[in-house]
Amino acid sequence: MFRPNEVVGIYLLPLVLLLISTVKGEDANNYEMMLQEKLLTNYSTTVRPVRNHSHPVNVELQLTIQSVLDLDEEAQMLTLLAWVNFKWVDEYLRWNEADYGRIDATRLKADQIWRPDIHLYNNMDKSFDFIDTLPIIYSDGRIIHKSPIVLKSDCAVDMSNFPFDTQICRLQIGSWTFDGNQVNLTNQGIKLNLDSENSEFKVINFSSTRFMKIYVCCPEPYLEIEYTLELKRRTDHATHFIMSPCIICSLLIPFIFLLPHGTNNKIIYGKIMNWSCDFRLIRAIAGIGQLIANVLVFGEFEAIVPHAYPRVPTKGLKSYSGPDQYKVTNTVKFSFLGILFMVNLVLTGLALVFTVATISVWKRSQKKKPVPGFMRTAFLGICGRVCFVHRDDFLLDVEADSQSPLDESNGSTERDVERAGKLTAAAEWCQLAVILDRMFFVLFSVLVIITAIAQ
Repeated sequence: MFRPNEVVGIYLLPLVLLLISTVKGEDANNYEMMLQEKLLTNYSTTVRPVRNHSHPVNVELQLTIQSVLDLDEEAQMLTLLAWVNFKWVDEYLRWNEADYGRIDATRLKADQIWRPDIHLYNNMDKSFDFIDTLPIIYSDGRIIHKSPIVLKSDCAVDMSNFPFDTQICRLQIGSWTFDGNQVNLTNQGIKLNLDSENSEFKVINFSSTRFMKIYVCCPEPYLEIEYTLELKRRTDHATHFIMSPCIICSLLIPFIFLLPHGTNNKIIYGKIMNWSCDFRLIRAIAGIGQLIANVLVFGEFEAIVPHAYPRVPTKGLKSYSGPDQYKVTNTVKFSFLGILFMVNLVLTGLALVFTVATISVWKRSQKKKPVPGFMRTAFLGICGRVCFVHRDDFLLDVEADSQSPLDESNGSTERDVERAGKLTAAAEWCQLAVILDRMFFVLFSVLVIITAIAQ
């Protein structure tokens, strides 16, 4: 059996331990409050944190790319989600750990301490604000400030090789008011830690370079870090939904000349080919996509899947000319896919025109007028043999369509000769139409192959 005083001791021991831990926690909180009050007393957020004003503040900068949110071709703007990691030493924020309960680090609000005025020079957004995170201040004066930020920078977009294009975008970061003698900005590199992949672009290369520049306005050197991202477009959507139908469409163009005459199949086939090359019809069927504004670059086509077709720059293309400047040019380059679309439309239109011409030639067989001599010499002779098209192949069809065939005797040899001449003339017109069809088939086949190879 326990004695009464032992029982009381057993119940009081946990209470005593809890009281001691609470007192220690309160002491620790009091120490940190005292420390922060001491650090911020007579502290200025606008004065560089160096005892000797002739010494620069060494600021280390590291950029970590978390996600490529968007590359807007029309606005020529790259949007990134990144982490910016700053490190520097504040000589006014130091303390002896023994005087403050062995506290080796504390956290203050970002607007309570001096921070380097780092900005994105080629910023496309109205504001450039870091998300309000707490900097970590160590007892030796070291400060580490990690903050996520959405970066929106301009990017010179070159769409001439779309959809197999590679875009190079640059971010220029540096101090806005402090020169290199006041803030020594050092490059700690760039990291790629993608939380999610962009559906349209993938990062294939990235680098960072530190520059020292002297501007016309100021004799002091200014330090700048330039981050370069190389983005390659993902071609799955464009290949499957735009390139493949376009190539198939171009390969089918010459076959309009192999369809038989005497029906409307040629015209119907030509119209279908023309419509299939015009993605406005596909948009009407699929109900998705956006109208492309610049006819010269992309031929007024619409996207049929999200991100399959880019928006077009309408204010001129920006060309990068070294780390000193960006300059805007008014030249617009033709895109690979835009040229392919335009060529397909031109070939389809020409095929329709030539088809109408051959149909008109075929219709002349009904008038029974002879083929002009120069056309007979130019086409019905050598061309007919090369194309394996002979007049006799059409005599039976022409005679069958004639109301007065040769085998019906009307008792007049002259009339038989006249009818034979008309039937021969009609057969020659049919022969000429088919010869032209064969020639146009070969011509357009060569043009389609040349177009495919040239692209």
